[in-house]
Amino acid sequence: MAKKLHRPSKDLAPAAVNTDTSHAFTPNRWVYLVLIFGWALLLRAPIAHIPLDRDEGEYAYIAQRSLIGEIPYKTSFDQKPPVTFVIYALIERFIGTTPAAIHWATQIYTLGTLALVFFLGEKLFSGFAGVLAAFLLALMTADTTVTGNSSNTEIFMILPLTGALYTTLLAEERGSVILGLITGVLLGISCLFKQVALMNGAFIFFYLAVKSPRRIPLMLSVAAGAGIILSITAAYFLMAGAWKEFYDCVIGYCLAFEGATPSGFFPAGFCFPWEALFWEDTSADIILFKFFLRLPCWQPVS
Repeated sequence: MAKKLHRPSKDLAPAAVNTDTSHAFTPNRWVYLVLIFGWALLLRAPIAHIPLDRDEGEYAYIAQRSLIGEIPYKTSFDQKPPVTFVIYALIERFIGTTPAAIHWATQIYTLGTLALVFFLGEKLFSGFAGVLAAFLLALMTADTTVTGNSSNTEIFMILPLTGALYTTLLAEERGSVILGLITGVLLGISCLFKQVALMNGAFIFFYLAVKSPRRIPLMLSVAAGAGIILSITAAYFLMAGAWKEFYDCVIGYCLAFEGATPSGFFPAGFCFPWEALFWEDTSADIILFKFFLRLPCWQPVS
């Protein structure tokens, strides 16, 4: 007599395995982003009233002169590109001119960078990686060892630069020329904060050339976006009769300085701040990271 076969109940079917690690932590990610914002603001509070350093004073002075109608580089010298002066001018016009006002405005601006780093880490690795990266950035942007607490060009540059890296990933995934154009615009703005953003631009072009089947259209769209921003800037200084001064300060001076600096200086100059950071902050950072890693809420969803 043949045995009767029984179909397993749907209720007893094995649960589907979650292979998506992009949100692999149980708490709401927005809650942790808000907590990171609060952590960054708490870190800023004790140091917001620190007097402006040399570079900050330069930017604040040139911004003040710009507000009364002077053209940067024509009546004052600085080798940095002009968008930092624009940020300072906006802060001084609408928020205040005290060191605390400048530093708090910079911190609010930096919250955007924290959010982008969080989303970038989440997209590339996992939700945990995004939170940890944003947490570390909050520490670094308040660390006096690497002058992260200062309202310098770098702190402003990394917001559009992180945005450019994020839109690069999206452009490569979707093959979108529009996203490539946005990437170029963000990259151009980054270069107008500080010239070193060009190196990140080279990485973006290399990434698209290697990863994207639509490498040519995407690379052209990135170049077009950056070209639009840089062309607008060049046109402004040409119309203001300050192109020669702009070129001499932002491009010519920097090239002359690099040419006159011994090549052996650059490795030591690069390593020095990181050596100080390692000896001064590593133990505290390790303790904090171990504490966070022990929290049960960080365990991946099985």
